Amino acid sequence: MGNRIVMNDITNDTNNVIEYATQQLDYDPDNVEKQAKRYPDSHHLQGPATYPNYSIDEVYDAYITVINEEDKKKWTLVHIDEDEYFIEFTETTSWIKFVDDVIVRITTDDDGTVIARVRSKSRSGKDDFHQNKKRIEYLLDRVVDVLEAST
Repeated sequence: MGNRIVMNDITNDTNNVIEYATQQLDYDPDNVEKQAKRYPDSHHLQGPATYPNYSIDEVYDAYITVINEEDKKKWTLVHIDEDEYFIEFTETTSWIKFVDDVIVRITTDDDGTVIARVRSKSRSGKDDFHQNKKRIEYLLDRVVDVLEAST
C-alpha cells in the first residue's frame, strides 16, 4: 500500500467525535491526522455542518427525510432519539454487501446556530475506499437540498 493512507472511520468534526448508541465502535485518535492528510480539500469534513437559517426540528426532520428516501442506497434506520436529536443508521454497500454504520447528532452551538456532527464507519476491512467520505458528502448535500426545497 506504500504511502497510501488507509482508514475506515470518517467524521465531519474530529474535535468532537460522536459515539454510537447501539454498539461500541471506538474512534482511533490517529484518524484525526490521517483524515486531514487524506482529505485536505473536503469542505464537508472541516467541521460540523451548520444550518443558521433553520430550527433544530427542521434540520432533524430533513435528515430523517433523506435517510428514509434512500432505499436504493440500502439505508436503514437503527436508532433514533428525538429528544436528543440523535440518528443512527446503516448502509449495506452494493458491492460485497458490507454494512457500514452512520450516526448524526444535531445540536446548537454557543450562539444558537444549528449544527450537525456526522460519523461514518465501515464495520469490515481497514480501508473504506473513500465510501465513508462520499456517504457523508452525499448526506450533507441532500439535507441542504431538502431544507432549501422546504422554504
